Amino acid sequence: MSLVKNPFNTYRITYGMVSHDTVAFKDYARIDCYYAAKKVGQVLFGSSIAPGSNGGIVNVNEVHLYFPLSHFPNIMRVLRLGAAQPLALYLEIDDVTKAARIGGVTTEP
Repeated sequence: MSLVKNPFNTYRITYGMVSHDTVAFKDYARIDCYYAAKKVGQVLFGSSIAPGSNGGIVNVNEVHLYFPLSHFPNIMRVLRLGAAQPLALYLEIDDVTKAARIGGVTTEP
């Protein structure tokens, strides 16, 4: 297993609606995470996410995480800890299958 951990010190929250057919709209939320001016990852929430998606590495080293929208308040509570201590996105990748095994937002010691 390989662990990718990207510290971040600022983030931007987007909350909106998405529709693939302009009839059935679904809520979604996105948190873009930055270290200084560099994007280091994002957390995407919503029912429009394909089943089975939980995370991956994008653009060489960005950690992208996917959660049901119901997890948004939990992640917001963790982000509030960032006022007192550093935060990081993390993702553990299976070296053979390249599938994400575990990931999330953590306080960075």
